[in-house]
Amino acid sequence: MIKKATNNKTIIISAGGTGGHVFPAQAVAEKLHKEGYKLHFACDKRALKYCDGILNNIYKTVIISSPPQQNLSSKVLNLSLLLISTLKIMGKFCFKRPKLIISFGGYPTLPASLCAIIFRIPLFLHEQNSVLGQINRIFLPFADKLLTSFPDTQKIKDKYREKVILIGLPVRENLIKFLQEHNTKARSKVKNLRILVIGGSQGAKLFSDIVPKSISNLEKSLQRRISITHQVRKEYLDDTIGIYSKTSCKSSVKVFFDNIEELYNRHDLIISRAGASSVVEVLLFQKAAILVPFAKAKDNHQLYNAKYLSKNSKIVVKEEWQLSEKWLASYIKDCLENPEKIHEMEKSYKKQLRELHINSVNKFFNEI
Repeated sequence: MIKKATNNKTIIISAGGTGGHVFPAQAVAEKLHKEGYKLHFACDKRALKYCDGILNNIYKTVIISSPPQQNLSSKVLNLSLLLISTLKIMGKFCFKRPKLIISFGGYPTLPASLCAIIFRIPLFLHEQNSVLGQINRIFLPFADKLLTSFPDTQKIKDKYREKVILIGLPVRENLIKFLQEHNTKARSKVKNLRILVIGGSQGAKLFSDIVPKSISNLEKSLQRRISITHQVRKEYLDDTIGIYSKTSCKSSVKVFFDNIEELYNRHDLIISRAGASSVVEVLLFQKAAILVPFAKAKDNHQLYNAKYLSKNSKIVVKEEWQLSEKWLASYIKDCLENPEKIHEMEKSYKKQLRELHINSVNKFFNEI
């Protein structure tokens, strides 16, 4: 019996439809693939656009679902679709049950997690954020382990604390390799300011409204010392480019950038949302940053993510209502006139925090 369990090398990995769910799943999948495990990925249609590397090549079950809505009819429809997807997964694995099911959260992970309960398969949950997500809360009583990215994760009941293991956020292999090849060092002088604006996988309307106008409010002499790379939603692309074109700064505005490692490395100031992946990437690259948590994030988890980083560095956290054109223009001007501000922020990160996330994939594998 023990021999049979040990030889079973099949693992189901399940993740929600955002990059914040898929990227950690990819990092763990890369390690498991190298160690000879047979992987199966369960995700919804949205997640497919983030699949890269090993996730492109392994077997997949696409979860049938619709985005969760508040009205009753939409909830009933979505639940019905998720139950159909549960039957799809059960049909595929009823004769050869996997060794383990790993859930990275989000409602599309419900079918795989249900299968773990029905077939009595060990279930590992991973929580990316500083607040335990709703689906992970539902399945925590049935899970063998809850692996967390940040210390003191909120919304975990005391009776389940013995299941919690802090391992950090799994980081993709290509990002780790980039960090190893480009040793991150704090810059002592910043003559010109290179700003990177990223709004998560969906972009951020708030940044399109405020950042270009704040640059416009600066004197031309200061604008000429700024180069800005800005990720926007498709519907705001032309307007954002138009505002920047009337300034004297250099700008590159796109809907999506596929070289995020290079962008982090060559920019001085990051203006970003506070999803778990963004927070950890800012930490790993030790960048000066302004984090603006998404106010409508479930349980305000982005604010808790940002506070985690602000307690352990000198990065700036601004809630949406605190961010204005006037304040941002003043802050950018201050950075240009007092470059030591950037330098001090870059030096403020604690080494042990960086190591927590860099070693996360190996810690995850050890638990498996």
